[in-house]
Amino acid sequence: MEDLSATLLAMRRQEAEGYTVTNYLGTKRLRENRHRMINWYFGVIDICKFQRETASVAVSYLDRYLMSPGAATARYDSKIFQLAAITCLYTAVKIQETVAMDLHFVCNILSRGAYTPQQVVEMERDILRTLKWRMNPPTPLSFCRQILAVIPETVLTAQARQAAHDVVQYQTEFALFEYCLVGEGYTASALAFCAVVNALKCLGGDLLDEATISRISSYLATTMNILREDNVALVKVQEILHAAIEQMKQTMAQGAPVTDNVTAAAAVQQQQRQSTIAKDDTGMHIVSPAASPGCSTTFGIAAI
Repeated sequence: MEDLSATLLAMRRQEAEGYTVTNYLGTKRLRENRHRMINWYFGVIDICKFQRETASVAVSYLDRYLMSPGAATARYDSKIFQLAAITCLYTAVKIQETVAMDLHFVCNILSRGAYTPQQVVEMERDILRTLKWRMNPPTPLSFCRQILAVIPETVLTAQARQAAHDVVQYQTEFALFEYCLVGEGYTASALAFCAVVNALKCLGGDLLDEATISRISSYLATTMNILREDNVALVKVQEILHAAIEQMKQTMAQGAPVTDNVTAAAAVQQQQRQSTIAKDDTGMHIVSPAASPGCSTTFGIAAI
């Protein structure tokens, strides 16, 4: 248990030392562009059957790159913004997955021929330099997994732990789209803490009583060195994520289609499509351009 707690604190230090984000989303157009690209990330990831957490990594790259002074042009030029977004996903898949996307597939299918391989390569170099090669951000979901692991099995059963994980994943994905949660105070660890507490409250009933939830919350806040009552940012995060849970409940109860920024696991699984995977000479798996007859429409970059 001490090792798990130490890991949480180490992740918090890593986050503070190189993965903080300032809110650069000063215009409506920039916020809308970011929203469309994140939604597109999840579409590509689901079709290619990548880990959904890879989208969080790509968003971390994109946010940290775009907030930098050197990316001013990308913030105001939609074409360069789009190139940066595509490149962030391309790089995130390369680093996080056992599958890599072929560069020509990225250019010919994902970007619909809008960008050349050379442009993607040059943008990737610029992103790597700007981020100082900090390419393994602790994501909200990685914090959540670690937080749930810290809670003793005598308190949280395996069944409850899995249920909590599903609810926190839903919240962390929802949070990616909320531009008001981009910036100082709205860190991955803060999002994770609030998501876990919300998930525990959501379970409630026979699995956990209020007193137990309160004890767990206090324990986690102490373990993670997180302030609570006097932290305005935490209160805001918890309220926004709680609203997401309520929206999820209503959507699932009504049997209505899930909106683009509310990605319930069951709905996503139904929408996933089979993609073609090939091996290159090195044995690395590469997503083939021949993913499906309609891949140019399915994979094509969102218009911004």
